[in-house]
Order: sequence, then structure tokens, then C-alpha cells
Amino acid sequence: MQAPPALAESQSQHRYVFDSLKTSEVEEDSARLDAVHTAFTAYFGGNLIPPALDDRPGWKPVRILELGCGHGSWAIHAAKQYPEAEIIAIDIAEAPKRPLPPNVHFIRADITKDLPSLFPSESEPSPASSGSKSGFDLIHIRFVLTHLPPPTAQSVIRTAARLLTPSGGGGGGLLLLEDGDTNNTLLTSGPGDAGNKFWRVFHRVCADADVGSKLSGYLRDCSTDGVQLEVKEYMLLMPAHANGDDQALTKLGTAFHQFVMRTARLVAQRGNNQKSDGFTEELLDEYEAEVASPDCKAEHAVYFCAARRL
Repeated sequence: MQAPPALAESQSQHRYVFDSLKTSEVEEDSARLDAVHTAFTAYFGGNLIPPALDDRPGWKPVRILELGCGHGSWAIHAAKQYPEAEIIAIDIAEAPKRPLPPNVHFIRADITKDLPSLFPSESEPSPASSGSKSGFDLIHIRFVLTHLPPPTAQSVIRTAARLLTPSGGGGGGLLLLEDGDTNNTLLTSGPGDAGNKFWRVFHRVCADADVGSKLSGYLRDCSTDGVQLEVKEYMLLMPAHANGDDQALTKLGTAFHQFVMRTARLVAQRGNNQKSDGFTEELLDEYEAEVASPDCKAEHAVYFCAARRL
């Protein structure tokens, strides 16, 4: 499918800081995103939906939408877990440079602008779908909303909520949001000052580095559009270092920390860019050394919110 006409304009107006669209290091970026996906699903026992939020074990969604699919880690997993489902994966970057399962359909578009034109009505079949069913049973957004100003993030969430399958037998569609929140990391960044410097830069380059703790509120605000959601929230507080008591959580936390650092290094490599100004190799090396210190208590927080349409 050709990119919507709005894409060229939207690319000039939106700045996605940590994305593959802005880097030529495609293989490295793919490995980065695959590794963090593998870490989360391993911690959740291979499940796409965290068990604490899974209100329908054994449920098999028929139509799935991922907004901001990146290199396709989650969409590919969904296609394998639900081989009879149709998965539509959307990203502002080009299609992932990897084989996609036959039930994954990629669309290049800007989720902040193009969703209404791609899916014009809940009651009409989507032009991107097989036309067999209205709405999506499962919609997923991971580590995307931190790139967007709060009003834009709220707009994307409200649009996604309207695209959920209306409630019927067994309940309506599920919207699953995953994003970080740096407040706790700022408080526990490390024994020195490198961590604080790192996270101050992180705050500067992100549109909203603390979006995770706001997600449940954004979902509840969807009621103003007449979309009633049952909202559940689950927060993971993971050590960034290897000093944690919980071995499984520590393994996940160190993997997530590596994801954050590899992301920052990709940004630093771009150079000559006001958005990457401050993410220097020297600072990243200092922060890595600080986290490796036995005195480090740094923790990362990731929020998972599931909203079932009533």
C-alpha cells in the first residue's frame, strides 16, 4: 500500500527521537528492538499481554493493530501466537527489512494524522482489512507515546479507543499501552552525577519522558468521547544494574537498561543535531560505569495499561 498523501507533510512536522527512520544502523536498531521485546515476553512467560492484565486467558483476537511497530518484533510474535488473526502494523518508517508472516500487513503512515483516513468508521470495514469485521480486537502501542507531546498522545489514544471492537459476547476489544516513566530513575540514577546528567538530556530530547504514569488517566479520559473503557494498570520497577535480589526481574531490568543505552548511542551517533546534543559518547561511558558500580541503585519503571472496551 502506498503511504497516505499526508505522510510527507507529517514527517516534516514530527520529530521521533529514538526511531529507525533517522538512522542508517538498521541491523543494530533491529537487534535493539528485538532484544527488549524478547526480554519482556520471556519475563511474562511468552505472553504478549502481561498476565496481571490478561482478563481472558486463552482469548484469540481476530483483528490486531499495532501502532508504531518499529522493526516488527511484537507484530511478528502476534502473528505466530495468533496464526488465524489478521495483523495490521503501522509505522512512520519504511517497512521492516525482514520477512513478515503472511498474516501481517504493513502500512507506512503517521499515527498522529492518518488513522482517521485509514479507518474512517467503526461501523464500516477498514480499507486496509479483509472487510470481514469492524474494529480491532487488540490494539498495541509500545514506547511510542514518549515521542509525542501530551495533547498528541491523548489524541492518538482516543482514536485507538474508538477503533476497538465494540462490546459483544465476551467483551470488547483491548487496547494495550506500554511506556516508560523516568521519575524514579532520576531519583535513583546512581552514586555519581553521570546518571542525573544522562536523564536530564533524556528529558530534553523526549516529548514526554514521564508518559508512563499518565497512561491510565489518558485512557479514562476517553469516556468524554463516549467510549467506555475498563482500565487496568501494571507497573514494573526494574533494577538497571546486576545487584537486584529478584533474578528474573534483574535480568529483565539489565536488558531494558541495555536497550536504553543502545538507543542513546544511536542518537549520539547521528551528531550535528540539536536533538542529540548532550548525548555524547563520554557521558554514556560515564553513566555505564556508574551503573556498573556495586553502589548503584538505579531503577527503570515501565507502565503497562490495558483498557477493555465496555
